[in-house]
Amino acid sequence: MTTSLWYVDNNVSSHMTGNKNYFSKLRKRDMQFHIEMENDGKYRAKGTGIVRFERELGNPMFLRDVLYIPGLKKNLISVLALEDKGYKVTFR
Repeated sequence: MTTSLWYVDNNVSSHMTGNKNYFSKLRKRDMQFHIEMENDGKYRAKGTGIVRFERELGNPMFLRDVLYIPGLKKNLISVLALEDKGYKVTFR
C-alpha cells in the first residue's frame, strides 16, 4: 500500500508515486524504462501527469511530469526536478 506521505529526495531525478488517485491529470503510457529503488526492487513507469501537492504553509503546489509507477510504495519529490523548474530548495 502506498503511503500518503511525500518524501523530498535528492537522489532521484523525477517526482514519482504509485498511487494514480493523486493525479489531477494522468497520461497513461507504457514507458521504456525501469526505476530501481534501493530496497523496493524494480518498477516500470506507466505514465506521467500532474499532482496537486498540499503544503503545510502557503498555496498548493502543482508537480508536473510526475511518474506513475504502479507498485511503488513511496511518494517521492525530486530536489533536482524542483531546482530545474527554478525553485530553491532548503532544509532546516
